[in-house]
Amino acid sequence: MLIDHIVGKLHIINPDFNPFYGASVLNKKEMSEYADFKIGVNKKVCKLRNELRLIQDSTTALIFKDDDSEREKRRDQFERWIKENKYALQYCFINQTNYKESSLLLTCKSRSNKLTLNQINKDWGRIFISTNHFYTLNNKMLKLISNLPINKVKLIVFNKEDSISFNKRVNKEFEYILVPPVVDQRFINKGHTRANKIASSGSISYIKNNKDIWNPENQKFMYFGRYLIYKHHKSLNINSKISNVSINTLGSLFLNRIKAKYFSVFQDLSKNSYYTFDLVEFYNNSLFFLCPEDIWGVFPLAGWEALACGSILVMTKKTADKTYGFVDNINYISIDNPWSYKSLKNVVDRINNFDELKIKNLQQESEKIANQLINNSRGFWSSLKPS
Repeated sequence: MLIDHIVGKLHIINPDFNPFYGASVLNKKEMSEYADFKIGVNKKVCKLRNELRLIQDSTTALIFKDDDSEREKRRDQFERWIKENKYALQYCFINQTNYKESSLLLTCKSRSNKLTLNQINKDWGRIFISTNHFYTLNNKMLKLISNLPINKVKLIVFNKEDSISFNKRVNKEFEYILVPPVVDQRFINKGHTRANKIASSGSISYIKNNKDIWNPENQKFMYFGRYLIYKHHKSLNINSKISNVSINTLGSLFLNRIKAKYFSVFQDLSKNSYYTFDLVEFYNNSLFFLCPEDIWGVFPLAGWEALACGSILVMTKKTADKTYGFVDNINYISIDNPWSYKSLKNVVDRINNFDELKIKNLQQESEKIANQLINNSRGFWSSLKPS
């Protein structure tokens, strides 16, 4: 059991908490009340990462610097926040931590500010790294993690390919524990008639001149499978939604040219409409959900969400980790690897030829694996609770 590997109390460090986690969208009241926290959430965005909801009652979040001038104010804000949102998450100040007799959990998107780097570099009894979204590591964070002792680190990964890529990225051989992410309880199967036979959603990033282990073929787009879907969705009758379009370059003129060239025919939900788009309803109205890799082999969070909402996943065999029980043509549909117009068209034609009985069987088996994964995941994260 993972619980046996935890040294002392499990701590979390992630400046995104501060103490909020989520999209940086605040209403006027929140902006005034929590201005110093710099990041907040609205009612339609998950307020706290789902894994932490299950372990919060025995977890300390390392979020406060030892700054006497801010201590009382931050404590009051934090306590009001957990009361309003019914969280039991604890907190402490840096000088209250016994590192050698404690464990650290690094969640996704840990930032590389000075405070975070200094805390990770302490002599912790054990460090757990949830690798989702750690492909955003910059050189400072890469160097720090590369120097961590192997015997003190355990990776928590959603897919075997994730651990392989992460270890290659940091040039280490950290051991890993395979576990699906906790899907927010909002994502449930509502039993809709599913008007959209084939659908997909997600974000696209333009990544010119970004050739590394994440992008061995030097693609222009980080999520190339999604880009192909968006590019051909009309001709293949796919209901696709873009939640975000990001361009990794400066200059509004160039950005506008890129958007005009590649994204003009798509629905761009990257601004305010992103936070009003009902993703749960979108999944529930989708019979088959096209599920390209989040980043070259890693199972995307959208896949777990769509699966929980009753969609039948379409993905490559490489992405469909057999450890989870995925079986092609039984509880998911495979597409040839890599994603291309040909492979996309072939799988769409294949799906369109399924009869009602075939689809019904796929739905039943897909629901079985969804329930199994959710139960296993919740059991795993609950086991993280230190005694």
